[in-house]
Amino acid sequence: MRVLSPVSKWHSRLVLWLKSPTARVRLTPSPTNAFRKKIENHIAAVPLGCFACNFIRILRILRVTPAMAAGVTNRLSEGSDLVALLEAEETETQRAA
Repeated sequence: MRVLSPVSKWHSRLVLWLKSPTARVRLTPSPTNAFRKKIENHIAAVPLGCFACNFIRILRILRVTPAMAAGVTNRLSEGSDLVALLEAEETETQRAA
């Protein structure tokens, strides 16, 4: 009987997981009940997740955010930065109206 090394066990599990269609569905977190009720809530949540992934979350491989690696920004953003951007846009919209 052949004994598998821990690396080959890990690799075989990864390959099996990647081939499984249900495993790939589990890769994206399931929405909460609030997002299931209204499509507008889901439409609002998707850009927030994209902002968090690209401007807030630091990738281990790059050691910076994807936005910093692409040269879009040179500093680490926070959720309060997004709130400030949205408030500034609302103010400009109100002034224009």
